[in-house]
Amino acid sequence: MSTTLMKSQFLLRWFAALALLPAIVIAQTATPAATNSLDSLQAAQQGDVVVVKVGMKHPLAAPPSSFSVADPARIVFDFPQAVNGLGRSNQLVDQGALRSVNIVQAGDRTRMVLNLNKMAPFETRLEGNDLLISLRAAVAPQATPSA
Repeated sequence: MSTTLMKSQFLLRWFAALALLPAIVIAQTATPAATNSLDSLQAAQQGDVVVVKVGMKHPLAAPPSSFSVADPARIVFDFPQAVNGLGRSNQLVDQGALRSVNIVQAGDRTRMVLNLNKMAPFETRLEGNDLLISLRAAVAPQATPSA
């Protein structure tokens, strides 16, 4: 095989690969149609409970997975197939046990961290497109009077 023929075959393959490059890039950067987003975040104190309301673009099928960290006091929620649509990654709250909220996006997952002043029990529930997180103030045990 002559070197001219080998060079022309190499160039032909190279141009064919180059022609496919835009399709490969578009396929890798396209987000899935089912991607959800965190669109709003509000916190309000109602008595001894702080309610965090997270507005989602689409309703969640189930509350996101979560875990707690004692030191420093935090509650973490992971939203798979979701992006941060808030336009910010930090929100100062300073109500009850809740100090602030951080939202971090990594790939197709978004993590929301509730930074607490002290650990507090919490409950989650879904209402339409909203995730409601209720943080109860930790109740100090009452001392029993001594006889």
